[in-house]
Amino acid sequence: MKILTWICGILAVLMVIFAGIMGLFGVVPFLTVTKGINFIHFANTLILFMIAFILCDKKKE
Repeated sequence: MKILTWICGILAVLMVIFAGIMGLFGVVPFLTVTKGINFIHFANTLILFMIAFILCDKKKE
């Protein structure tokens, strides 16, 4: 579970960085995404998964 938590966290940070890059340089299609808000939505989902994995790991103990 800890590995999944780290993977979700790293991917969420990358998605926020990608959204920032798209915001700075205008609407440039990046990874076939034309709006930066899509990266933010995906990052939000990954953060929620990360929280769920942390809670499941704590419940096991």
